[in-house]
Amino acid sequence: MGMSETRQTTAESSPNLLRDIVVYIGRRVSLNGTRVQKLLYLVEAEYADRNGARLMDYEFYHNRFGMNSKTLEDRVLAMKEEKGGPLFITFQKTDVGMGLRIKVKDDVPQPTLPAEVKAACDFVIREYGSMPLTSLMHAAKRTLPFYGTEDGDKVDWSSVKKVDQCNHKLSENGRRILQRALSAGEGS
Repeated sequence: MGMSETRQTTAESSPNLLRDIVVYIGRRVSLNGTRVQKLLYLVEAEYADRNGARLMDYEFYHNRFGMNSKTLEDRVLAMKEEKGGPLFITFQKTDVGMGLRIKVKDDVPQPTLPAEVKAACDFVIREYGSMPLTSLMHAAKRTLPFYGTEDGDKVDWSSVKKVDQCNHKLSENGRRILQRALSAGEGS
């Protein structure tokens, strides 16, 4: 099964996948506009790392803060406006201007995520959820889809085909493959 077929199947199996992931993560960590972008990107990268396919179809672009998806941002903001939407979103003053504060409403039920999506989310929450924002941005920038892009470039997911190709928090198998490649001179 090709990457697009897998991605399509995942999206079709859960039409509210983004909503469910945001609620799942938002129940476990404090979210703002930048943090939700980076954590969702990392969930996408971790899912691709584990499953060899993209989870969602949001396009991310390189900017000075790392990766950003305007479509993803718009979709998260729209969750506030949906009838029975799951989020409270407010604007708050930050060191660099106005920012978003995102909170899951108390009456929103905990979603049931597909096992492979939950595994990626749990990993990202455990490894990155409590990181200071600057550290989170740096961690997200070290992923293979982002690495090598320049300001304004679209993040290229075509390089992610197998679990072993992402260089963030590699699995044990991924570390062994990377070490072998570096030893053979392929990593330079």
